[in-house]
Amino acid sequence: MKRGLETIKREHGRKKLSGGKTIGGTSRLSVHNILRLQMTFASTIRKFKHDLDLLFNGSWAIFWHKYSTNDDPRHDYCSIDWCGYLKSVRDKTPYEH
Repeated sequence: MKRGLETIKREHGRKKLSGGKTIGGTSRLSVHNILRLQMTFASTIRKFKHDLDLLFNGSWAIFWHKYSTNDDPRHDYCSIDWCGYLKSVRDKTPYEH
């Protein structure tokens, strides 16, 4: 996974996206975010290796949680144990993506 994301970043790193920014950088596909995604997916695989349904839901939770925005929150697969958005909804506090 890490190598694939680094390849995408290397091949498309200088191209401007629709928002006028490149794929890398702060809050985008930075080295830090690539490592964080890799560690999160590895942890999910270890945690749910004996239950395919939980592994499926956990993997989608990571993807949708990471790419949620204030305009389009996507936390259907998230767990309230770790999702700040779901905790803020429960506690009726503001949350910023």
